[in-house]
Amino acid sequence: MSSLICSFLFVSSAIAPPTTFVCTSRHHQEKKTVCTVLIERGAGSEAVAAAHVLAKDLTLSDYCEVQIKENQNPFSDQMCRQLFDESADFVCSVSQKNSSLLKKIFSSSAPEIEIVAARACDGKQIFSTSCSADPVNRTYAVHGAADQLLALMVGAKSCFNSTLAWCQGSEIILSDPLGIVCKSILGGKSLVFAPTWHFKEPILYFSQTAESRHVLKSIHLFSGEQQLCVDQKGLNMQLAYNESGDKSLLVMSGGKGNAELFLSEKDLATGHQVTRALTHNKGSNSSPLFLKNGDIAFCSDFETNSPQLYYLFAETKRVVRLTSGGYCAAPSYCSALHALIYTKPKNGIFQLYMLSLKDFDGKKMPDEVQLTFGGGNKTDPVWHPQGRMIAFVYEFINPAGVKEIQIALLSRHSRKISVVTHGEQRKSFPAWIDKPWWHGKA
Repeated sequence: MSSLICSFLFVSSAIAPPTTFVCTSRHHQEKKTVCTVLIERGAGSEAVAAAHVLAKDLTLSDYCEVQIKENQNPFSDQMCRQLFDESADFVCSVSQKNSSLLKKIFSSSAPEIEIVAARACDGKQIFSTSCSADPVNRTYAVHGAADQLLALMVGAKSCFNSTLAWCQGSEIILSDPLGIVCKSILGGKSLVFAPTWHFKEPILYFSQTAESRHVLKSIHLFSGEQQLCVDQKGLNMQLAYNESGDKSLLVMSGGKGNAELFLSEKDLATGHQVTRALTHNKGSNSSPLFLKNGDIAFCSDFETNSPQLYYLFAETKRVVRLTSGGYCAAPSYCSALHALIYTKPKNGIFQLYMLSLKDFDGKKMPDEVQLTFGGGNKTDPVWHPQGRMIAFVYEFINPAGVKEIQIALLSRHSRKISVVTHGEQRKSFPAWIDKPWWHGKA
């Protein structure tokens, strides 16, 4: 594996308490809406699973405090008011519809799940839906229900039906954001790395090791069709499109040793695609990102022999350093916040940092904000497009004393970490898009 690829992976071990939820800062805690999720007494495992997904979604949003209770009596206005007296703002009931006798005899499928939500103060119903009980469609439907409920309860958008992808050896895994439904969309013998999304089409770009080079390929999520995109000498990776889709950035080494950034766009005179180099230095240039104003951010070590973040002005081609000191790598950009997140070691442990570019004029380095603290390396961060959540690679020691490398989510506001994957295999390079493509939805 090339030294450039190695630079994106953390190189030191650290110990972190193995837990699903880790609150690393209380400074950013907000007053939360209290929601009680009621599970119908005697409900099957499907309804119980749906209730727990709903609770996890609402908790993950960081707007809600959620408690789960078994509902021993029929759902009613009186019950809502009783829970209101116990501090609940909203009540969600999860039950399973009873099938008719004939349907039970002639069908082996589980009964449908029903979700009803009401205001606790007066029992007024605000939401109702039903969904299939099978695991994949149930998870998709509950994520959708949680998305609508969050909008009704607090007027906020969610990330519940977005799609996470990550690398796992020679595989690329696709999943819902809680890691409940995971599937491999690519498998083989060759190592894969650095997946990136097409903004509008269900296409994932990735690099794959090949003889004497790393080729850039794409895979269509629904058809499984693969295409070879770039097969130049050396390294070919990290294809990034702008939001309009008429320009793309790419990292290539051309077999010369160091990696440079290239811009690909159509020539106005001929209409042909033209690719030209953006950087001309002796360093390793990587992680190119289009900003919403047309400028470009990237990572390079050409000045300091240690990776730093840089800002490239599209019109003047002027390059300005954004960070100083340390090892700053693997940036990700959020258009909604006009901000970068990246990884940087502090006291020997990789932590996540954020830079706001809102007032950046090229004259003064923006102030960085440390988002994570405590043990455990946190690397390869990527924003959810709305900017409240960040996915990253989390390395920690579990209760059995074994090192795990999992995909985790960080709330930008509460700084709470949620581990969403499991298993012994090492995960790397998460990619996140606000589309339900994990479920095969365009």
